[in-house]
Amino acid sequence: MNEFLKNLTTPAITLVLFSLIVFFIQKYFQDRSAPRLAQEILKKQNFITDKKEAFSQGIDLAIQYVQAKYSAQYSNTFGEAPTHSQMNSVMLKLYIYSDDQNIPKQFRKLLLPLKEGEDIILELTNFLNMIAKELGNENAKIDFREFQLIYPSKSGTLNP
Repeated sequence: MNEFLKNLTTPAITLVLFSLIVFFIQKYFQDRSAPRLAQEILKKQNFITDKKEAFSQGIDLAIQYVQAKYSAQYSNTFGEAPTHSQMNSVMLKLYIYSDDQNIPKQFRKLLLPLKEGEDIILELTNFLNMIAKELGNENAKIDFREFQLIYPSKSGTLNP
């Protein structure tokens, strides 16, 4: 009977020891990879935040530029056009953070003198639609025929 127990316990002890070794090895590597995984998640979150900020700056600057172009027609209440330094800074951020490289190209096109027949509001809405698509909002379609900037008229009222 002792021989039977001895033959039975030796494989069982070996199995338990092997399981414990595998458990500790797995735990060791899991604990080492957790900070790396957290760091990668944080890096992606920061990139997305920076991307949204770059797009927000691009929208603000594009609208400021378009409003400044129309400022002389209606009144001088829109303020100054953005500086070349501001435009270049935003354009470079758009090149860095955009997956679609047509976004910074469209931003640049918006800031350059338009060719005959081109409409600045159409170019602005194209830019806005590209950003919406990049951010995952496929349903946001800004129609340039319906898009109107709100501006103060010379009489002081808002004209849509």
